[in-house]
Amino acid sequence: MRSYQQKKILDLIQTLHEANAEIKRFFLRKELASVIQILIDCQDFVVQIGNFIEQIEGEGTKTVSCLEKYCELLYEASLEIKTENGNGNFIVYLQKQLVEIENNAKIELKPNKIEIVFFPYKASMFDCMESIWFAAKEDSQCDAYVVPVPYYDRLPSGGLGQMHYEGGQYPDYVPVVDWQTYNVEERRPDIIVTHNPYDDDNFITSIHPGYYNERLKKFTNLLVYIPYFVCVDDVPEHLCVCAGTLHADKVMVQSEKIRQTYIRVIKEFEKTNHCIGLFGKAKEKFIAIGSPKFDKIIHKKREDYYITDAWKRLIAKPDGRRKKIILYNTSIASLLEGNEKVLHKLRYVFDCFRDRDDIVLWWRPHPLNEAAYQSMRPQLLNEYESIVAQYIHEGFGIYDDTADLHRALAVSDAYYGDSSSLVALYRCTEKPAMIQNVEICSKDGVRNHLAFENLYDDGEFFWFTAYEFNGLFKMEKRTWKAEYMGSFPGEKMEGKRLYTSISSYNEKLYFSPYTANEIAVYDKQNKTFEKFNFNKPKGEKASLYCEDYKFSSVVEFKERVFFLPCSYPAIIQLEPTTGHLEYYSEWMGAIRKLQNSIEDSYFWKPVITGTHAIIPSANANAVLDFDMETGVSTVLEVGKKDYNYFSACFDGKDYWLASRCYTPIIRWDKEKNQCFEYSNYPEGFSSTKYNFVGMCVVEDGVWMLPYQANQALRIDIRNGNISFLNAPEIMSPHNVGKEALSQCYIFMTKVGDNIYACSEKHNCFIEYDCSSQKCRVGEVTVLDKEADKIHEIIQLVFEQSCKTLDSKANGYVIESKLLTLSDFLDFAVQQMPEPELYSERQNEQYMDGTSGTAIYTYAKQTIIG
Repeated sequence: MRSYQQKKILDLIQTLHEANAEIKRFFLRKELASVIQILIDCQDFVVQIGNFIEQIEGEGTKTVSCLEKYCELLYEASLEIKTENGNGNFIVYLQKQLVEIENNAKIELKPNKIEIVFFPYKASMFDCMESIWFAAKEDSQCDAYVVPVPYYDRLPSGGLGQMHYEGGQYPDYVPVVDWQTYNVEERRPDIIVTHNPYDDDNFITSIHPGYYNERLKKFTNLLVYIPYFVCVDDVPEHLCVCAGTLHADKVMVQSEKIRQTYIRVIKEFEKTNHCIGLFGKAKEKFIAIGSPKFDKIIHKKREDYYITDAWKRLIAKPDGRRKKIILYNTSIASLLEGNEKVLHKLRYVFDCFRDRDDIVLWWRPHPLNEAAYQSMRPQLLNEYESIVAQYIHEGFGIYDDTADLHRALAVSDAYYGDSSSLVALYRCTEKPAMIQNVEICSKDGVRNHLAFENLYDDGEFFWFTAYEFNGLFKMEKRTWKAEYMGSFPGEKMEGKRLYTSISSYNEKLYFSPYTANEIAVYDKQNKTFEKFNFNKPKGEKASLYCEDYKFSSVVEFKERVFFLPCSYPAIIQLEPTTGHLEYYSEWMGAIRKLQNSIEDSYFWKPVITGTHAIIPSANANAVLDFDMETGVSTVLEVGKKDYNYFSACFDGKDYWLASRCYTPIIRWDKEKNQCFEYSNYPEGFSSTKYNFVGMCVVEDGVWMLPYQANQALRIDIRNGNISFLNAPEIMSPHNVGKEALSQCYIFMTKVGDNIYACSEKHNCFIEYDCSSQKCRVGEVTVLDKEADKIHEIIQLVFEQSCKTLDSKANGYVIESKLLTLSDFLDFAVQQMPEPELYSERQNEQYMDGTSGTAIYTYAKQTIIG
């Protein structure tokens, strides 16, 4: 008995209760003919209920026996009425018998079988459901069906174009049911599982409208949405409020961190759209339980997959040994954001592989790439198709447009490509991965290019720490040639973003640890490093502390050095002469009362004015005013409750606070404690969670360079008007993307009349003279004599970054002018270790290969109890 069948029976019994009430009413009014007619109708109705039960449960149920007795009572009642000897007692007997029928139906006919149906549309995406289906089909109490549904290309006009049906592309072991024979309205499955998030909101394709989530919800007790993707770190926020998540009863997500993002975003969506509670209780809707996509990775091995003879010939060396296979993945997001650059990138990548006899390229484009070009970039379709045709014709690599994604994951030795969900899957294999940078489209140009997010000017040289590895450099201002001064002891060589800020006192440099473990000091005269360990937060103070972003800045003030926090729960004062550390944390209680989230850091970039460090909160509508002279801190509430800030600057009168998490830019008069909001962004500006890397005052304007926003902005201090920054294009880029490589600027600072910035998007260093408006753009590179040393470091970065089993590590490197594709290929051939076959990944939460079983068990218990 299925739950909907029991519900139908109980609904029919309720109809009999209503009929009993009618019998009593007509009897009291002496309308006996009407009473007899209802008794006759009830007899026929009861026979239908009994037949329905026996069709499901067979003969011999107690419920049917009770129904038969009820029929007898109906008959006796009709006889009593016809003889006109009745006193109405038969009504009481009928009601008592009906209660007995209902009680038996609830106990005896309790649901003990469920029906679950899976509605995939892309065969290549079935892996997000497969392990759930495996668990369901092994359950004798479950009927499980896989019903692939058709989908359509979107026409440029938005209408539905050609229909596609991939029912024939599923593995032989999956019994596919024809979508035209499975009537969801009639069968009303207990559980429906979908992976399509968009319904009618997809601009590239659309599934058959009959299978939109909003419609399916009407025909099931439990609509379960399984994301067809997995995330490297966190889920893109726009995917949190798609039709799939909104209409689903349950959304199964891969981790608790991602669950919290879904909850936060959907609550914000409901608040903004005045529909709080319309889509269920967020905390109950989203379940952190892992992803079936990981299950398949964990349970499958290279030997489990069939390789065609033609591909085997490409993979084999002349001596019979196996070449290293590099999986190349190109995503739709990169395609749409990169436009023509993506096509140039494809040609560059093919050039890197074409003449190599030790490596073979396994190109697996996203299955909807051509549909995306046709629908959203039709002007580029012909060129893309020409590139594909040439690649296939030349035959130096594998072109894989099959539905079997997991074969490529299992057989390949390393990953190269876009930052899509495949990176998260590949991380599970413990094999190396590099995220491509579409801006790099040529083998020519400068090698050993250095990126950095801090800069200190000692008057003669610039000093900085490498962004991508553990290294301190001294740069000659004229040539932009950098000398390697050494690596910080006690820190990982592959450590990224170890230190975010540099200050100086008495010919020593002081470094604020971001991902680094300790405070670092470098003696410029003796060329030696010194380290200072600080207290690790414990108890309540550790609630917001994250080892990946400890401190944001370091400031020297009157023979003392202050380390200003990011997530660390204190400001630390270092006495350079004695090494004594003083901790200031009195501000914590006041900040906690204003916090917007329990999973975010405290602060980001401060501004220093006189004796005061003004530190904007990244997690509250507040500013921490810390007096470095006295050590006294004051928390000042600035702006509305849900506001928070990313950086600050001072125009001589007012403070400007850069927006974070889509909030307005704030102009703050500290003396009067007055705020003015600015959100009148120019048309075409796209706001993000992390808009700007920093801000500074240039004459009568506030300049803001983008971090993830799509353009640089200027605010006119005189009237508050916001416009696009009228500066060289390199400083005011357009259409910055939203993927892993989208951080246009990783730092900016103003020294005198010059603005210095480092662009990850353009792989360059910028010096802009605000007085002359001259802009110098170029690469910062190491001295030629140190190239071999840097190359050794690069190889170590590859090895440590790609093989790490630390769950906090990315498990990949990002292509740059320092970490190049050619170097990565050399590493893959010469030094790549064998994967450890998930032995340690299986100990991580949600990564033990049992997510599908857990999801099915949860769904079944939700239905049956």
